[in-house]
Amino acid sequence: LESLGQRLNIFLAKPLSSIEAICAHLPITHIYRSTPVAFNECRDWLHLRASLPDVRHIEAETRCLFEASDIDFSFGESTAEEPVTAFPSTFSQFRRKAEKISIRRPVADITTLPEPVSLTAFSFELFVPEKTLNNKSPLVRGGEAAALAHLRQYFAGEAPNHYKQTRNAFDDWDSSSKWSFWLANGSLSARQTAQALEDYQAKHGENDDNAWLLFELLWREYFQWYARAFNKRLFLLNGLFTEANARKARGSFYAQRYRQWCMGTTPYPIVNACMRQLNETGYMSNRGRQIAASALINELGLDWRCGAAYFEQQLIDYDPASNWGNWQYIAGVGADPRGGRHFNLEKQAQMHDADGAFRARWTDSDDNYSLDYVDAADWPIG
Repeated sequence: LESLGQRLNIFLAKPLSSIEAICAHLPITHIYRSTPVAFNECRDWLHLRASLPDVRHIEAETRCLFEASDIDFSFGESTAEEPVTAFPSTFSQFRRKAEKISIRRPVADITTLPEPVSLTAFSFELFVPEKTLNNKSPLVRGGEAAALAHLRQYFAGEAPNHYKQTRNAFDDWDSSSKWSFWLANGSLSARQTAQALEDYQAKHGENDDNAWLLFELLWREYFQWYARAFNKRLFLLNGLFTEANARKARGSFYAQRYRQWCMGTTPYPIVNACMRQLNETGYMSNRGRQIAASALINELGLDWRCGAAYFEQQLIDYDPASNWGNWQYIAGVGADPRGGRHFNLEKQAQMHDADGAFRARWTDSDDNYSLDYVDAADWPIG
């Protein structure tokens, strides 16, 4: 930005009132945004459009592989009971359509920008965000430079050609792409990763392993459009299901069990290791997230939204669409036609942590936790 004569202004402030104040005191003609996927951001955008009718509001698609005009969502017929959307309710439907669409190339680098304006005179209504992540061992550096450096390093080696075989590892930096850190906050675009993968395959050849990287990008893509299509139902207990086609979600809120899950003090060592890794680093592998989610829903009998909210709080790579969409998938109230997933925790530990190294790193061998050692009123049991 400096090289192009611009400056970046950063304020910890309430966004709606701050933007309205800027537009009231400066000759602002346009407001741009990256098209969001989540309900609150969409609602705020509608508020700004209504409160600032003389300003042009322009959206740009920066989060996804495709534009809305690329995708035909005409799957099935809407009914009186379910009139909201014809968006595909399973990934397989979406993938069959998406694989026939050419992914757009990333746009060229920007070479010019307009003159900067000074915002230093504004006294915004500030807020101080609560610090909730105790990240003693940061894994990555933020920003575009770090994102592009990681992308180059990843495709400089053989990791893509082993991705499908190694992607379920819990603790290994090189086992999966780790793009999610920068994809989540926009430092890296999905199109940049897809282009880098295409270039790699052109040079080294395509195989089942590196092709799986695109498969995973399509899963991410599916949830981006899924969140837009189903709007606030992304956050509801019964997810996509209405009273007419209800698939009731299980789960209640047990404070003691929830605390144990968050802190990694359940009777399940593999779950404890995953949660302690999350609390310490702000990261958990995809396999770990599925195991932790399944345990919260099935073993602990908790409301899936409690787990999704905790992940939202803790994950550095938090993305609303992927996080809440995947939790609905495990809970059986979203995109999974099988009605939810229940993982055998012991089997998962044997398959993906056979030598016990991950559990040994993040838990103590003498841990012996029980469930429900207090009652609903937090009185000790027994």
